[in-house]
Amino acid sequence: MIRGTMALMDRALRVDSRSLRAHLVRFLFVGMIVWCLILSAMQAWSTSAPGLDFLIPMLMITLLLITLGGVSLFATAITEEKEEMTLGLLQMAGVGPASLLLGKGVTRIVIALLILAAQFPFMLLAITLGGVLIHQVWAAYLAICAYLLMIGNAGLLMSVICKTSRLACFSMTVLLLIMFFGPWVLSSILAAAINVGTVAPEGAFAVNADVLLQKISAANIFLRITVILHSSFNEPLISFQVVFHTIAALVLFVLAWLLFDVFNREERAAAAERPLFGRRVGKTRWIAVPRTWRNALLWKDFFYAAGGWQRMAVKVVLYGAMIASIAIFIEVTDTTPSIFPSAEILGNTAIWVSLVMLFAELCFYCSRIFRDEIRNRTLSSLVMLPISIPEIVYSKWAGCLLATVPALGYFVAGVILYPDDFADFVQDALEEPWFYYTVMQFVVGYHLCTLFSMFIKYGAVALAIALVFVGNILMISTIEALTTGFSNGDEFAILGCMGSMVLTAFLHLAVIFRMQVMATR
Repeated sequence: MIRGTMALMDRALRVDSRSLRAHLVRFLFVGMIVWCLILSAMQAWSTSAPGLDFLIPMLMITLLLITLGGVSLFATAITEEKEEMTLGLLQMAGVGPASLLLGKGVTRIVIALLILAAQFPFMLLAITLGGVLIHQVWAAYLAICAYLLMIGNAGLLMSVICKTSRLACFSMTVLLLIMFFGPWVLSSILAAAINVGTVAPEGAFAVNADVLLQKISAANIFLRITVILHSSFNEPLISFQVVFHTIAALVLFVLAWLLFDVFNREERAAAAERPLFGRRVGKTRWIAVPRTWRNALLWKDFFYAAGGWQRMAVKVVLYGAMIASIAIFIEVTDTTPSIFPSAEILGNTAIWVSLVMLFAELCFYCSRIFRDEIRNRTLSSLVMLPISIPEIVYSKWAGCLLATVPALGYFVAGVILYPDDFADFVQDALEEPWFYYTVMQFVVGYHLCTLFSMFIKYGAVALAIALVFVGNILMISTIEALTTGFSNGDEFAILGCMGSMVLTAFLHLAVIFRMQVMATR
């Protein structure tokens, strides 16, 4: 019985052990660490703790990659079988919930742990550079492994519960936001309630709530890594965070096992997404999808990929509620609390919320601009239209960009509410070459995300973010090691902008070429 349950997991691990791609990924991780180790050794003369300076960015990059993997890799373990209509076939073949969870979900966790195992011997070299003890390295990696187990099983649970990969990734993102920012928000609200006298500072509720929030905050992996890397660290290896995340991982796996049959009794074909009111009949005719525009591809992507007017209305209400809630939260938790936010706070909140949501929307559209055509195998029919392939790509992009009007509208509203602060920011930013370099990194990232979505089914956004983030860290670290600092760093920013432009042009052509190749299949 145990052998049958482990059969799918055993096969997946055997395939991974023989996969060239898996070994190349481990090699790239190790190569990145070795390169950063060389850079830290070159800068050892200018710092008192070069080993610590090497260890901190490596651990933070690892945590970022694990978190992005939780949103993409682990959260799609079961949903990809649902979308491909193969989950029912596996169950008909006698593959039970335990086998599926072990073979599809736990296998990915084990592979990620193997990558950490490949890193660990090289991370021990930080001890020879100075400033780090072996006790700290062991404690950091135990904490990261426990965090990986928890993130992997949380993604597995979302994959079991949700019907689509998009919904699973979104649910996992919300869960991570609650986990990281929830205790801080509740602590701020409690402090504001004590400040205005609503809650007694020495009362049982305030004391117990404060103790509970401190315990929850102690389970935060980033705070734990900060404590571990402190020079005075002398705590046990098995901390509250390690125990909490390990127990949470077991509980999440058991929940995924128990709820598997409840949420996966029926299997339905993944139909193309359609607007809520698609037909022009009845009383809803006035909000239904209109007749085809002059540019049919723009019309199709705006209404059927981006959701059309209906989703735009939802975004107007949602973004407005988010801006109002955050602005009220800032005012309430201020030293002089007020229920009504000022124009300054409301304007700044609208600007930053709209920029964050615009970034999220563009990432979403990049990852699915060709998804329906690839899944339904309609690219070959699409390129037969009497228009060029670049025109097809630009028309589809225009349809998606039209759906970002709500975010842009709130951005303009924020600028109107508080123009002075925005004008000062723009004046300072336009004089800084690194601002243009940062903007170009976003452009490169969006092109990477679009190109990756044409090669892999899931995780294009996470992979693009990881590549851009890690690539910039390595580049900046190399510049710092090869130069005396950033006293003349503007030249490197200008060179970086030029290189990013060349890379963007190359990726732009690569997307068009990849579309031509896929259309021939």
